Amino acid sequence: MKRREMIKRALSASAAAACPQFLFAGKENQSVKPAREFDVIVCGGGPAGWAAAVASARKGANTALIEQQGCLGGIWTSGLVCLILDWRNKGGLLRELLAALDKTGAQDAPHLYDPEAMKFALDSFCAAAGVKVRLYTRVCAVNAQGGKIESVETESVSGREIWRAKAFVDATGNGDVGAYAGAGFSVGNKGGKCQPATLFAIVSGLETAQLKAAGLIDSPRWRENFKAQIAAAGMSPSYSSPSLFQIRDGWTVFMVNHEFAVPCDDAEMYTAHTVAARAEINKMAAALRALGGVWKNMRLALTASHLGIREGRRLRGKYEITAEDVARGARFEDAVCRVEYWTDIHGLDASSSAFSDGGMKSKPYDIPMRALESADFSNLYMAGRCISGGFIPHASYRVTGNAAAMGEAVGKKAAARSLG
Repeated sequence: MKRREMIKRALSASAAAACPQFLFAGKENQSVKPAREFDVIVCGGGPAGWAAAVASARKGANTALIEQQGCLGGIWTSGLVCLILDWRNKGGLLRELLAALDKTGAQDAPHLYDPEAMKFALDSFCAAAGVKVRLYTRVCAVNAQGGKIESVETESVSGREIWRAKAFVDATGNGDVGAYAGAGFSVGNKGGKCQPATLFAIVSGLETAQLKAAGLIDSPRWRENFKAQIAAAGMSPSYSSPSLFQIRDGWTVFMVNHEFAVPCDDAEMYTAHTVAARAEINKMAAALRALGGVWKNMRLALTASHLGIREGRRLRGKYEITAEDVARGARFEDAVCRVEYWTDIHGLDASSSAFSDGGMKSKPYDIPMRALESADFSNLYMAGRCISGGFIPHASYRVTGNAAAMGEAVGKKAAARSLG
């Protein structure tokens, strides 16, 4: 079945599922439960949200962390991107986390790690700091008045609940809290196009020595060599620069797909593209295994619980990071971290190159606190890829080493506001 046809069928199936043939629950089951009161509420438990919550709680604020998946970490864990980018110049919580992972033998290199060990480490940090963690819960509405957020509403197996706080952090990646509250935001480039999504996977059975001998890792041509192997298996990946990352011997991240034009606010499209990506990964793993040799013992161990979304809403802040800031290596008095990662723009459609810098030769530049403070709501902060910036800088600051550093900074700021 062709890829386009698969996406079409998945969309049709999800649309049908949206029209169930049973009656809705009675009104008595739809009431909102009494408010939970906190000093700081962090929405989204990925790298930015985890760091924000721990930093806030360590400052003495009664802090809640709301996450829709069954674990903390977001793209680090349920997303299976088992590496941290732009970490070398970061201190604070990220450095503490790397040290904790190293003690457990979870890292094969300083920025590559076992995702299960990461889940446990993130839980442990939150428990030690006294963060109230709520998993399996998604923010679905925001109540704001007079330029201030009063509460967020969530849905989960516990029903609909309301959560009040003095300060809020939007670390949802897609800027859901800000958007639901009515904050201004931008999406994509000038034409509205966004970077593609990727469904990551882990495969087992690939031995490090054999991968090295085949030039598939630790070789200047490892990408080309991997792509040649895929071609020999009769496949053509939707990501034209497929990648392997060895977590440890016999445990490898498998990155082979691009899903184009996936809106951050369309569950049907998420569903269709996830189904298509999973099919591509399964077919490619089977085709490679059939080649024998280095691939003969490879098995697809697991695919990520959700798509890895590179780009969603960028909320309007008190300052917007610009392409000029990236080009000149901007410095700010209110800097929260310095970005050293390059401008990494994955192809916006199937005809584009796998990735490029978009012509932007970046220099290390600062992220100012003002870009993490909402221009629309006095008690809303942002961290991670939904901060205030343009399309070009976003392609650089969006990686998780920066997200964690931003989260730590706004966690402290939100705590100070709530306790002041």
